Amino acid sequence: MTLDLSLPKPHSPVGTYVMAARTGSLLFVSGHGALSAGAPIHTGRLGESLTTEQGRHAARAVMLNVLATIQEELGDLGRVARVVKVVVFVNSTPDFVEQHLVANGGTDLLVEVLGTRSDDRPGPPSV
Repeated sequence: MTLDLSLPKPHSPVGTYVMAARTGSLLFVSGHGALSAGAPIHTGRLGESLTTEQGRHAARAVMLNVLATIQEELGDLGRVARVVKVVVFVNSTPDFVEQHLVANGGTDLLVEVLGTRSDDRPGPPSV
């Protein structure tokens, strides 16, 4: 199966850190932003100037950037056996309660690309 996705060029860190670091068979990936061609996709806060759908779109863009970093580091997304942890930070107003729906924009993409733990496919589809 082939997904209709295009990974962006991995972006450089915006501070003094590395985007990914390996230790043994583990890969740790630094925080990424919702960037497209190096520029923020949306600015503002959810519940104020941004909608939940815009937040989902931004989270999906973040995960595409994360996948691009992983691809660059490992050479092949097929080398990813599983994702152990995902941390999502959502810039929102105190009364915004749909952070989980925003986060789904990124985690849904991970499932599309890598499958689920119970998924018995031999590897991820081509991106």
